[in-house]
Amino acid sequence: MNRNARKLELNMALRVLPIFNPLNDYHIYHINQSTSSILLHNLIEQSRKTTRFTIDTEDDYYTRRPALIQIEFIQCQSIVLLIEVHHLPQATSVIFWLIRSLVKIILNLSNCIYSWGNGENELNKFISCGLFSSKQLKQINNIDIQKLF
Repeated sequence: MNRNARKLELNMALRVLPIFNPLNDYHIYHINQSTSSILLHNLIEQSRKTTRFTIDTEDDYYTRRPALIQIEFIQCQSIVLLIEVHHLPQATSVIFWLIRSLVKIILNLSNCIYSWGNGENELNKFISCGLFSSKQLKQINNIDIQKLF
């Protein structure tokens, strides 16, 4: 069976699956050099009211370099941040400072960080981005939910 035939067969099989409906409503925010300071101030305020977060990371498909940090604020109406690390503003800018402040609040020891795998190891690849330090990562309250399966 050639590649196109397998792809067609897979598409046909997937059509019978029900449409996914998330349990909670959510809002997605792309965090990059174009993010407004007003939005970041609002997200900082929301992060202070939240104590449980999920974190996942992704590498670039082609270069295998760290590219994306995904953070969910676990709430009735979740907030999902997609931090695009290759599109962050200059480290000396106010926007970068606000993004770093937001991440610092999220990684606070008093918060619970859920991850699939070791969260510290996942985030360690992103230290060079300047959003957090290895010292901060060693202090996070991480729950590796992969161990439960």
